[in-house]
Amino acid sequence: MPNGQENQEQKNGEIEKEEGIEKEAQILQQKDLSSKKEPVQKESKITSFSWVEIAIYGLVVLFVFLSVFLYSQGNIAKKRDAERMQNVNLLKDALEKYFNDEGTYPRIDEWRCLEEDVREGGEFSQKVKDYVSQIPQDPLYNSQDQVFCYHYKTGDSGKEYRLYAVLEKEKEVYQVYSPNGKRIYTGILGETPWYDFSWKFRKKIKIGKEKIADNLENFPLLFYLKDENIKLRANPEGNDILLATSDGKKLEREIIKYSSSTGELWAFLKVPRLSSSTDFEFYIYYGSSGASETNSEEVFDENFFFLHHLDEDSLFTTTTATTTDSSRHKNPVLVVGGVKQGVEGKILKGAEFDGIDDFFNLGSRKIFYGMEGLTFELWVKPQGEEKTTIMEEGKEEEEEEEEEEVVKKEIKKTFGKEGKEYEYRGIFGWEETQSGAWQLVTSLNETSFSSGYYKIGSETPLKLNDWNFIAGILAKDKMILFINGEETSKEVKFESKVEKGGGKFAEIGRYYKETSFSDEEIYKTYTFSGVLDEIKISNIARTPEWIKTSFENQKDPEGFFKVEEGEEFY
Repeated sequence: MPNGQENQEQKNGEIEKEEGIEKEAQILQQKDLSSKKEPVQKESKITSFSWVEIAIYGLVVLFVFLSVFLYSQGNIAKKRDAERMQNVNLLKDALEKYFNDEGTYPRIDEWRCLEEDVREGGEFSQKVKDYVSQIPQDPLYNSQDQVFCYHYKTGDSGKEYRLYAVLEKEKEVYQVYSPNGKRIYTGILGETPWYDFSWKFRKKIKIGKEKIADNLENFPLLFYLKDENIKLRANPEGNDILLATSDGKKLEREIIKYSSSTGELWAFLKVPRLSSSTDFEFYIYYGSSGASETNSEEVFDENFFFLHHLDEDSLFTTTTATTTDSSRHKNPVLVVGGVKQGVEGKILKGAEFDGIDDFFNLGSRKIFYGMEGLTFELWVKPQGEEKTTIMEEGKEEEEEEEEEEVVKKEIKKTFGKEGKEYEYRGIFGWEETQSGAWQLVTSLNETSFSSGYYKIGSETPLKLNDWNFIAGILAKDKMILFINGEETSKEVKFESKVEKGGGKFAEIGRYYKETSFSDEEIYKTYTFSGVLDEIKISNIARTPEWIKTSFENQKDPEGFFKVEEGEEFY
């Protein structure tokens, strides 16, 4: 083979080899490109989000932002309060230095915002400029409302001062009070908010849960307090005496007596709820020159329809029926006989009946119509005599003992000065028909409560010439009689024939012409001999726990409450 031909074949082989290599490279490049495209498509599926997910993430971010914002705002308010307390102490130190030099404080008789005083170049800023480098300004001072500023005034011709700042936390007040140059109070007022800053003084009153028989609603509580500070600080008329709960709700009250000369207060309060498991706390406020508080007719609920305290010296007359009923029904009373009014009672004053012809005429018997039930409560002091008679004297022999003198005595009690031992005395009486009637009568041996032909009696005798609390409950299914807060009879039984007088009446102090026959003996009911006080009649059946709590409260009203130290606000 010629050399030229060999060379040509060699060249062709090299060209084919290069072309093969180039094709393999192209194939590898295509595979590499196709392998790079697949991950891009998969990644686009992973990074997609729904609108619901985006909204949730946004709310989480917003919540975190608000939490951080509110927390920072609370911290800022606390820092401002700390600054206020620091500034009050700064002013206090300056005032004490001024007092040591001058013997008085910078005199300002009415409350003055010190920031305003500085702005106007007032008397305070001029006098203390040598004792403090700069009068501080409240962090939130606003000349328009002047709530957040340092308030100052003097009393007793400049011998004492009051200084306070309002804090942002629950609007408490940080105050300083310094009579005669001696600071006696610095600090934050207690957790209980002040009812109204127009009242300068208050005392906390507490009733222990152990004094309440059960949970009671709208209970008329008898409140008694004799306090030297009230005597000195309250208005002479007592028209600034206000009572409020710890959460700032005003209590309806009826003041039945206030003495500015002794600081003695008697009042009934309407308590929305008393609990046998939780102590009840309230406050008495006083010391507000512009106050004009008055008695409320809402103290006793609408179910009280006859209620007399009997505290006046001449409450009722024999000629005109007088309406002094503390209930909302204002039922009148007419005196019959010579009932003595204004005598010493269990709660202040009472009414004395002579046992002969004294009683209260309640006028129309219709006041008792349509009752769903009945509850009566009153204090009774029966008057009578107790005579001791020596029946026999002699000697007795006892085995192996010396003879001993024996004296047998018989004690006889009678109602009234000339009363008989077994006389019955009427306390309440109402009659419309023979069956439509109820009455409360007592003797020295028994007190009975009857309605129509039904009667229950207590064999527990009343204490003679002493106070007894009598109460009764009448409902469709029960009759209960209470003596001094305790149930003495609950059984309902049929009683022997009772002949009424036939009159239609409603009376207190006797039961009109009632004559009862029992075991062939005749018993006549006479008028009551003694003193009655605090008469309450309701047209519903109250609970036994209501009666027990009433007794405990009225038996010793001073001991029913615990009075704590007073607080003063300036």
